This record gives sequence, structure tokens and C-alpha cells, in this order.
Amino acid sequence: MMERENALNEIFIKRVGVDFKKQQHLRDKKLLGIEINAPSRELVMVLYDIENKFCIRIEDEFILGGGFDTFNNIAGYLDHLGAIDLNKL
Repeated sequence: MMERENALNEIFIKRVGVDFKKQQHLRDKKLLGIEINAPSRELVMVLYDIENKFCIRIEDEFILGGGFDTFNNIAGYLDHLGAIDLNKL
């Protein structure tokens, strides 16, 4: 589980420039909100990176239902799926 969170954090560092391990207070903040202000195009790239890294498909319902909005929500979704980082196998 911790490896999964670390891999997710690395994606966010690369795409959004936010290290959620160092800035834990931002983990429940909206990615498009004023505090993080992630560009929407980069969030699309985060989505693709997550799907490729963990070899999963994030359900449209999760995204359209507002679930793809904070680091913790995305991490929880990956935990729920039991996603694994295929690069660690």
C-alpha cells in the first residue's frame, strides 16, 4: 500500500509539481482548487500515467462523480482496486 502511494506521489511530483509526502496538508485539497491549482491538462496526464503505471482503467463514474479531485480520493480508489505498480514486479 505504501509503495502504491509513493508511486502515485511521484506521478504528481512529475505532472503537477506537488510532493504530497512533504505537503501532507494538501492531500485532501481539491486538485483544481486555489491551493493546488493544477492545470487541467496535467490532470489528464496524471490520469493516463496512473492507468499506465498500475495497468488499470479508472472508471468514468469515479471521474464524473467527482472522485478524481484530491490526492487522498485517488489513493483510496487505487487501494480499493488493489492496484499494483507493475514496475515493482
